Amino acid sequence: MTETDRASILLVDDNTNNLGVLYRYLDDEGFTVLVSQDGERALRLARDQRPDLILLDIMLPGMDGFQTCRELKADAITADIPVIFISALTDLQDKVRGFEAGGVDYVTKPFQQEEVLARINAHVTIKRQREELDRLNATKDRLFSVIGHDLRGPFMGLLGALELLRDASDDMDAQTKHELITNLYESAERTYRLLENLLEWSRSQQRAIELHRRPIDLRELVVETIQLFQAAAGQKEVSVTTDVPDGLAVFADRDMIGTVMRNLVNNAVKFTKPGGSVTISARERASVVEIDVHDTGIGIDEEARDALFDLSRAVTRTGTGGERGSGLGLLLAHDYVIRNGGTISVESAPGEGTCFRLALPAAAVEQPSR
Repeated sequence: MTETDRASILLVDDNTNNLGVLYRYLDDEGFTVLVSQDGERALRLARDQRPDLILLDIMLPGMDGFQTCRELKADAITADIPVIFISALTDLQDKVRGFEAGGVDYVTKPFQQEEVLARINAHVTIKRQREELDRLNATKDRLFSVIGHDLRGPFMGLLGALELLRDASDDMDAQTKHELITNLYESAERTYRLLENLLEWSRSQQRAIELHRRPIDLRELVVETIQLFQAAAGQKEVSVTTDVPDGLAVFADRDMIGTVMRNLVNNAVKFTKPGGSVTISARERASVVEIDVHDTGIGIDEEARDALFDLSRAVTRTGTGGERGSGLGLLLAHDYVIRNGGTISVESAPGEGTCFRLALPAAAVEQPSR
């Protein structure tokens, strides 16, 4: 595997012979190739398909290559796509104009196919590396945000309560002291869960967690998950039920999918008001098992819903009992589901509850002998 595997290239040239030669060559090299014979169509294709690189002729009908490149660079959607000019114009001024318009390279006709391929590989590799660097920087910023805000807040609360116990415990009656200690324990437990998510998510971003896929008895996993949150749900008077048939199994990493289920059920309980309910159901469709975690909670508005699985826009919300979260749990769930060959989606509206749906590969599981 190379950096440029499965990269997509947009060829823009009004010469059908040039298009044909380059198309066949790049297609044979494993690229996905798009073609356009004019600048206007090239702009539309670039916006719709977001290719990894554009090979752009200068002499085009209507909008020339220089103007096409300037339009590409002026659009936020296509601005980061590298453009290599490929033209019969060999004058130095033309090359300078190409770079001034936003091109990253310039190849003169007649060209050698090997030279074009080498330049494509170089610039696609640079683009991929820049994207990876942006992702790592976003990860770093998110980590700093969580450490600086989401962890600092709970610890300040813990320290304040402990200070109160230290300085005023002699004046407290047994009931007050018990309530304060119970609140301390619950706060410490939530902080630990946040820290656990933070560390696990950090490891997942570094791909430090190996994938071990095998058949998983889904009902068994769901029952285990519900037991973990039974006490928290009971305190909020939230009922948690399951509708997962015996013998239903998914083919996935048990630890990862266990983490996914814990985060989804935790969120469902967190955002459901007293008297509400959480239901985990599942069914098999063809070779896929669909798992729904549905709650009757406060719901999610459209803007927050669109940002749930976006690292750069991850949002923190407060639960119906004042519970805090970092948004990392859903990012981690999304990452783990994708790594196991599945999908995750959400349906929700304010005041109408939320349903997270997982789709994971189905697997056969042996039934216990009776």
